[in-house]
Amino acid sequence: MIALVLSALLVLASAASAAPASVDLTEQFTGGLRDQGATGSCHAFASISLLEAAIKRRGQGEDWLSSADLFVRVALQNGAYEIVTLKDGSMIVTQKEGGKADADLEFALENGVARAETVPWGVFYAAYVQYRQERLAECQNLSAKSKNPGCRQDTFEEYVERLQKDAANREKKFLGDSKVLAEDRAKIKAKFKGLTLQSKRMGFLRSFDEASATDVADPGVCREKGSKQTAALVETLAANLPAVICFNMANLPGWGKDKTKKDGASHCVTAYGYSTSGQGAAARKSFRLRNSWGGFVLPAAAPINGVPQEPRVCPITFDIDEDHACAIQGMFWLTP
Repeated sequence: MIALVLSALLVLASAASAAPASVDLTEQFTGGLRDQGATGSCHAFASISLLEAAIKRRGQGEDWLSSADLFVRVALQNGAYEIVTLKDGSMIVTQKEGGKADADLEFALENGVARAETVPWGVFYAAYVQYRQERLAECQNLSAKSKNPGCRQDTFEEYVERLQKDAANREKKFLGDSKVLAEDRAKIKAKFKGLTLQSKRMGFLRSFDEASATDVADPGVCREKGSKQTAALVETLAANLPAVICFNMANLPGWGKDKTKKDGASHCVTAYGYSTSGQGAAARKSFRLRNSWGGFVLPAAAPINGVPQEPRVCPITFDIDEDHACAIQGMFWLTP
């Protein structure tokens, strides 16, 4: 077993050293910024991005797929609620939104997914925000009656029962069950034929080593512990295949400093390329990422040769370089 593991590491190291200095798979992706809003749906957005790239890469056209369709049918449909432990040790009940990219991808390959024009994220999001406000009002009402400061697991059985009952009806509530929707999913599923999900994760015999937030803060330690992540990403991207990566944002430069997000929370994005800076032992690879945090508009630059310039829309994202690759907990890609 040890010999097999060493052999696999040597193969990855060899592939990484033979890979080009830079890779850019931008042309595989459909245009437009994506914004998940105030939801834990990054896993669905990253998965959709990977599926769109696979369709375009295989010459099957350019589709903008529905993150809402995938998010509702996997994350919202299969989980009524989750328990969050607060700093004081108490537990509260919240709407479950988080999920795993591999579960999303497996579901999409098996069941298809609608196009964005059939189930637009904006339309779903407006209805979903209203739904969560209604649940929050119910929670606050129960809290006032019991004089507890939150929806505690051991107090609000009524609230939990409501969430459980809602789960069975969310797909129809937010997506409907029209013939057009079913036909749309079937057409896209046909485009997925022949695709195979590949994955690497943290854990014993699962390719990646465990790493702590302290490890991420030390570039030398993180680079060493994340060498498998770096090698796997370089090998995959150099093979013309983008990949979803999921990581912990704690102590990760840029990501953890964004106070509008939860420091230390897990996040999923799509890696679509890399660049190399430095030479020899000082060489470092930085991975280019496609994010789902929307974007911001920069003012138009001054006219060039009298020609007015358009405003630039920039995604809210940061790169991950190999000095922090140990933060990557999972990697998923589709072949061929």
